[in-house]
Amino acid sequence: MSLLAKKIEEIDESDIDSLVALQIPESIVIDYKRELISGSDKDRYEFLADISSFANTNGGELIFGISESNGKPTEIGGIDAENIDQDILRLEQIIRTGSRPTINGIQLRPVPLKSGKVALLKRVPKSWAAPHQIGQQGSFRFFARGSNGKYQLYVDALRSAFGRGPELAERIKLFRADRLAKIISNGGPTKLAGDSKIVVHLVPLDTFATRASVNLNAISQDRSILSSLLQTGGNIRVNLDGYVALSYKSDAADRAYAQLFRDGTLEIAECVESWHVNGRNFLPGQHFDEIVQKIIHGAKAVFSKINVQGPIAVMLTLLGMEDRLMGSGKQYGYEHDRQFGQREIQCPEVILDSLDGDAAALAFAVVNLAWNAAGYEQSVFYDKKGKWIGK
Repeated sequence: MSLLAKKIEEIDESDIDSLVALQIPESIVIDYKRELISGSDKDRYEFLADISSFANTNGGELIFGISESNGKPTEIGGIDAENIDQDILRLEQIIRTGSRPTINGIQLRPVPLKSGKVALLKRVPKSWAAPHQIGQQGSFRFFARGSNGKYQLYVDALRSAFGRGPELAERIKLFRADRLAKIISNGGPTKLAGDSKIVVHLVPLDTFATRASVNLNAISQDRSILSSLLQTGGNIRVNLDGYVALSYKSDAADRAYAQLFRDGTLEIAECVESWHVNGRNFLPGQHFDEIVQKIIHGAKAVFSKINVQGPIAVMLTLLGMEDRLMGSGKQYGYEHDRQFGQREIQCPEVILDSLDGDAAALAFAVVNLAWNAAGYEQSVFYDKKGKWIGK
């Protein structure tokens, strides 16, 4: 048992108590510390070794405020809460400056205790930028975790660790190419109307890498959640790959679909109608941004429902764009809009450590790639800080 199956914001003192009551030992995914680290170089190094070992293996939790003996928890003493915010900032600074590459996606929660103190829970995700190294220049080290705690990685293990990233990237690339070929040939889960399409793939790296099946029972119980990714409602049914939501038909073909695969991967394809102004065909920029935002908003709900965690690779593809211009709106003058000039635009993937936060903000990095393809620095419907301004 660990606390990983529960959302970190939902963890309370009873969960911490259960670790001691059930005598849950330290393991590949859990480590106990009686008190926070001091400012010494030794403590700093030990802390970074613990954090990086989780990130380089399968992720896990470091819990401050619990004493242990022979790896088993003995007492919840807690840590003082008076300066907890400053302590959290100090730990975050150590991680940012002490690991290469920086370990992202770490969650932290001070769990209030009846004693007035807190247990500080630090949840570290499995990293797809691994292996992470720690140490001073000239003395870098790599750590991983086993059932008996952390250990240093040496040459053979490092070679394997460095190889996992490229292997996963190649698998995702092949998956994307195969799915796009099916969409282009209308060999996907349904026949789509028209040639111009917006396609978004959201790939949870953890389940995709391990080829693990996700329990989709929650979708069968609330099928409407899958259709929330689409602009126009529709029907939901089971298929060989998992579940698919289909938009309402137009001219005997669907306008869009959302396919949820058994490993938690999502594929959304939306048709884009012609939009002519002064004899030229546009992709309406604001509408495009809003489609991507809605997809990410719906994906947040789906992934939460089926308990799929980040990081998520988001891949945007535009199909049938050879005669289209990116429509930035009347205030910018349609005569200044720029043509894509390509039939198929495969944007680079965007890695989101999690889908926490506002969907419009999360979509910023994704939509900008399409605007870049049309010659814009970024979407004109966001400000420079990534805040959605719409019209």
